[in-house]
Amino acid sequence: MLLPFSGRRAFAWILAAATLTGCSGFRYETYVAELDGALEGVTTAARGRALLLVSRDESRAEISLSVSGFDSPISAAQIRRAPRGQTGPVVYTLWDPTQGAFGNSDAVLRVWTRGGNPTFDAAALQDLRAGNLYLTVQSRARPSGEVRGQLLPE
Repeated sequence: MLLPFSGRRAFAWILAAATLTGCSGFRYETYVAELDGALEGVTTAARGRALLLVSRDESRAEISLSVSGFDSPISAAQIRRAPRGQTGPVVYTLWDPTQGAFGNSDAVLRVWTRGGNPTFDAAALQDLRAGNLYLTVQSRARPSGEVRGQLLPE
């Protein structure tokens, strides 16, 4: 599910939802990824930030990704499985060009569910909790990846 929010507004929406639901005793398990070129081995002005919230019943993850500083068009955004510093397979596609605009002034909001394809299952949750999931954003100039960040507990 792709939601039409842009940049800071998207993060404000997710943070407000987490805060409001937190007041009523409902707490999300929260993970953050700060994306830059260091883990991809590239020098770039591009940056990104992702927030992933796991529902209390562990049936879904709500993901927000915002980026800035890309000089060439973004070609993909994905969650991959591997420990920090290693490269791994795609486990969830956050964005591809068939899903509309995504760039320096846009944000991607997705809901990864237990019944989805691919599914947010116990193995994905275990990898997340072990620090073995990361986000990568590719661009036309750097198709193997321009920025990357490990999803870590907040």
